[in-house]
Amino acid sequence: MELRHRQSLDMQRDSGQDSVYSFKSEGGQGIGLWYSIILHINNCIGPALVAFPYVYANAGYLSTTIVVLIMALITGVCCTMLTQVIKEIPGNHDFQREVEFSKAVSYYLIECRHPHRFGAFLHRISQYAFIFNLMALNLAAAIVVVSVVDNFLIFLFGVSYGLTLYPSFSFQAATHTDTQMELHEDYVMVSVGLFVCMAMCLPFARSNLKENRLMQELAFWVLVTTVFIFNAYFLQTTTHLSEVKALKHD
Repeated sequence: MELRHRQSLDMQRDSGQDSVYSFKSEGGQGIGLWYSIILHINNCIGPALVAFPYVYANAGYLSTTIVVLIMALITGVCCTMLTQVIKEIPGNHDFQREVEFSKAVSYYLIECRHPHRFGAFLHRISQYAFIFNLMALNLAAAIVVVSVVDNFLIFLFGVSYGLTLYPSFSFQAATHTDTQMELHEDYVMVSVGLFVCMAMCLPFARSNLKENRLMQELAFWVLVTTVFIFNAYFLQTTTHLSEVKALKHD
């Protein structure tokens, strides 16, 4: 069966047919430049944004800016390499196809003329690593969002509930008298806010980029509005730029 599958792939390459690992864009159209910019901005900016003022104030603006620029350079190089890898796939010189990360890895490990001996195994490992990386990137954002949703429920209804799984199994209720759901480093808890976020996000997980376009654009304009309010509030404070040091040694 595997030999016949390999022979079929070789025939497809020789005849110039579409690969089973690459598929054409629906309607021959991509997501467009504007939506691509929105998508990248939404993916790059996360909960760490609110920590930047704290980092600049405590580490100094010079050292923090240098680190940010170095990370931006490394990220840009990695993105350029990934783009070139996708572009080198036969029939995708002008990005005519929607070749995602998993499809590109599959091509170079399994489908190319000289596939890796353990291509199928390495492809599966790459998928697990990619999913794990996405989960790690979104974990901090998920915790912040769930906390915000819980506080919003407390604001609306005066109470939110949580289920403590460790170290003891018990229910907890947070009321409007609390500033937030009681969280401890040695506690494992799931709250109502978590299930609300799950109910909101699961439908979008079944959609592709085009189907999620409206939500991405809405999130982008919410982000722009939030940044504008944040900067307006900063300009109204009494903090002077002279108080922010270039380097701090303490």
